[in-house]
Amino acid sequence: MSRALAHRLRRLEERWALQMARRIMRLPPLVCLAAYLDCAPEALPAPEDIADELLPELEHLIAHARQQTPHERTRALAQSLLAEPDCPINQRLLGALARYEGHPPEA
Repeated sequence: MSRALAHRLRRLEERWALQMARRIMRLPPLVCLAAYLDCAPEALPAPEDIADELLPELEHLIAHARQQTPHERTRALAQSLLAEPDCPINQRLLGALARYEGHPPEA
């Protein structure tokens, strides 16, 4: 493959990842949380169960997220989608996006 074609392909991959990251960031928070916890949004544990089991991990994620701007979080997610396409969390987030955009909840 020529250098120009390889460069063009890389740019297309980067644009795709950034677009997917932006769309994932616009998902409702419960849809993203369900993807992180690997369950359906309807099957989310009760808030007190989440607090008991995952409080330290959630506090770490929230503190880390607060240190970044929304733009930085989106870029980091895009980089993760590119660097780790087979990561289970990335796969679940992309699946949640496809399901949500295919069948958004009725308002």
